[in-house]
Amino acid sequence: MSQETIPETVAPTTPVDDLLCGFVPPHTLALALGTDELEADGDVFRDSSAANEVSTATCTVSIPEHDDPDGALSVRVDFAMGLALDDLERRLASKDTRVPEELGVGVSWTEDGEPRVEGSSGQRGHTVIGRGNWVIPVDVGVSPEGRDPAADATAIAAHVTQTLPLGTEWTIRGDPPSVLTNR
Repeated sequence: MSQETIPETVAPTTPVDDLLCGFVPPHTLALALGTDELEADGDVFRDSSAANEVSTATCTVSIPEHDDPDGALSVRVDFAMGLALDDLERRLASKDTRVPEELGVGVSWTEDGEPRVEGSSGQRGHTVIGRGNWVIPVDVGVSPEGRDPAADATAIAAHVTQTLPLGTEWTIRGDPPSVLTNR
């Protein structure tokens, strides 16, 4: 299982009820984490307007029977402002690997560390993407041997852009932050 590539698109037949936390395809996470025995905590939060648009989304995934206080994987969708925007700007200034432009402006990177669960490589993968009004950070904290956790984080972010109606245009009052327009 660990060598299979995460598909670039989410299967169009994936029912919303089958998505973890309401927006993350479970098959994607099973590939990235090397197991389909997952526990997820989080949800999609929507505004109270008639449009019922996404205001934020969070998902923290853990592997049962593994004592990992940070979770094996986390995904967030935040408005492109405050700390989320600051983190994106800081990462874009680094020499991290750029994500494909069709996802938005962003980077991915890998960190080495001690394995947090048995069978884990110890590598952690991260992606942060700015897209329209949104910043999407993904952290893969438990990666099986033989996987590229940064590539998995990028694939998960790509899937989130397909499962949530996030748009690619800045629609918040005022001009978009320059980090989102200066590619």
